[in-house]
Amino acid sequence: MSLLNEQDVALKEFHKIPGVAKAVAIDLWNLGFKSISDLKKQDSEKLKWWNWMDKEKITSKEKDKQIQERYTIIKKKK
Repeated sequence: MSLLNEQDVALKEFHKIPGVAKAVAIDLWNLGFKSISDLKKQDSEKLKWWNWMDKEKITSKEKDKQIQERYTIIKKKK
């Protein structure tokens, strides 16, 4: 399975979690989680969203731009 396919599968799986949309799913991937089972193995304190959210407040447009830039970088590495 290629990296992009593995990522697509993981992102779809993360969307099964209530409240997890595209941005959060990509954040989870970038944090190194590849599946829901990876999340289940973690210390419950590390799973609280406020422990890994962006420290600076940015608009959703800016966040979308950052995500798109990260995704473009990943695609270029392929």
